[in-house]
Amino acid sequence: MSLLYQRTPLIKASDSAAARLGVRAVYLKLDNLQPSGSFKIRGISHHVRRTLAGRSDTGPLALISSSGGNAGMAVAYVGKAYSLPTIIFVPKTTAGSIIHKLEELGAQVRVVGSVWDEAHQAAVAYCNELGAAQTLYVHPFDHPDLWEGHSTLVDEIVEDGVLPDLVVCSVGGGGLLGGILQGLAKHQLPQTLVAAVETDGAASWRAAQDQGLVEPVAISEISTIAKTLGARAVSAGVLKLARAHPAGVVSVLVSDRAAVQSCLIFADEYRFLVEPACGASLALLDDAALFKQSFPTLGHESVVVVEVCGGSGVNLELLSDWKSQTGLAD
Repeated sequence: MSLLYQRTPLIKASDSAAARLGVRAVYLKLDNLQPSGSFKIRGISHHVRRTLAGRSDTGPLALISSSGGNAGMAVAYVGKAYSLPTIIFVPKTTAGSIIHKLEELGAQVRVVGSVWDEAHQAAVAYCNELGAAQTLYVHPFDHPDLWEGHSTLVDEIVEDGVLPDLVVCSVGGGGLLGGILQGLAKHQLPQTLVAAVETDGAASWRAAQDQGLVEPVAISEISTIAKTLGARAVSAGVLKLARAHPAGVVSVLVSDRAAVQSCLIFADEYRFLVEPACGASLALLDDAALFKQSFPTLGHESVVVVEVCGGSGVNLELLSDWKSQTGLAD
């Protein structure tokens, strides 16, 4: 079977964006154009493909995952492509439109818990009950295969002739960040800074960074409109990758309001809809003061790449709701 993810465009943002930030160029890596709606298809398709290739048991295999958003959509997409039964555990906060999309792809959806962590625990328990021979639990962000698959976006950036001084990405559990760090190491780009952007109400990376990136630190609650950033603790494996990256990972926090506002700005300027989890990264581009404060060593010769991670759960109605919830419609 051919690759299930697509090579995505790397486009140059407007000259005004670069001038605002005081850098030479800003590029946007458009993983919102992936067939499942987000970058998640890169790592998840790689993980399933590798597992199937190495499997000696010829009996039936079901894909199990826990995600009310992009990972769930990617697992359902891969399950349909491989004709594998798929069950997605989602929290109660999952929009009905997402559940409908998952079911349209042939996945069975089980609603468990009020946050992702509770849906994750239920999914793992279900896999343990059926046994490893019959199930593959596809973790949304915490597996080396995922990071290796996500690293292909860095391959494409380098193949397009861009060597960034800074890569900006949103962080939930850390899978995307892990892929970027692996990609930078693969291409021997130790000097490239990485921005780990979160909303204030889902700052699990900042919590770990405040403790020296030694181990994951569970935050007490998720209180953000960017639900797909809603992991209470980041991956320990990605923390290890961050500690090994010479240039370091810079934690940046933005408000829900800023994330949604940047979704609106992005829609106006580039005619794409993305969700607030992606808007968090874009918000760093729209706030020159925050950018310069976070990256004082960057200057007029610097090149910035922003991973536009996408969003399978975005539509005009939801964008309007987020706008109202954050007071932008007043």
